[in-house]
Amino acid sequence: MEPQVLGRFKPQEIMQIEFFFNYLIQNKQEVIKQALKGELPKSILIPLLFLSVISLALFGFMIGCSHSLLQGSASLVKLPLLFFTTAVICFPTLYIFLALLGANISFTGLGQFTLISISIMSIILFAFAPVSLFFLLVGTDYQSYKLLNVGMMSIAGFYGVYLFHKYILSEKLETMSRKVQKRTRVLLSLWLFMFGLIGTNLGFAISPFFRNPDEVFMLFTDKTENFFTHIFNILIS
Repeated sequence: MEPQVLGRFKPQEIMQIEFFFNYLIQNKQEVIKQALKGELPKSILIPLLFLSVISLALFGFMIGCSHSLLQGSASLVKLPLLFFTTAVICFPTLYIFLALLGANISFTGLGQFTLISISIMSIILFAFAPVSLFFLLVGTDYQSYKLLNVGMMSIAGFYGVYLFHKYILSEKLETMSRKVQKRTRVLLSLWLFMFGLIGTNLGFAISPFFRNPDEVFMLFTDKTENFFTHIFNILIS
């Protein structure tokens, strides 16, 4: 199917969740290439944004409900906030890097590609939801359940990194000289590391998404450590 066909779907088809789960996943390469050109219509972008927020919110609500409905309600807001805030913080740096290095990608195209990446990551998390629910219902202990879901979110995040590597690092740099390609790969690899670093630490800053059922509800964790020392302390405990 040609990418241009995407704009010809009827509005009632576009608003169906099934449409996105089937079309976006099965034809992601065509959709992403159209996004990089900045050619996705608003009739696609708005439902994509809606799909991303709903999928992230549902996953956040479920993992928060391992403590209580109140904690679930807080996580319902905080998980979409984590993904989109991280993207907003890191997006200008990526665009300026690419523009200075001569990459052939517009501001609109990069923005649409970022939304596609978040949408696919959110669908991955939504797909993990039944697994997370199973371990919640069978009474998995709190620390193991937390590590399990952190692992799921890491898989979704790494897939987002894979998308950037495949469609930005690989395909958009073909017109550059080898010297510029090498320099760009280094800078973008550093940007991806920065993205992950900001995402994990922002996530820890607005945590808890989970909460020990034996403890009281907490909106934000006391900040006496960062994400990496926290995970290390869990592993050695």
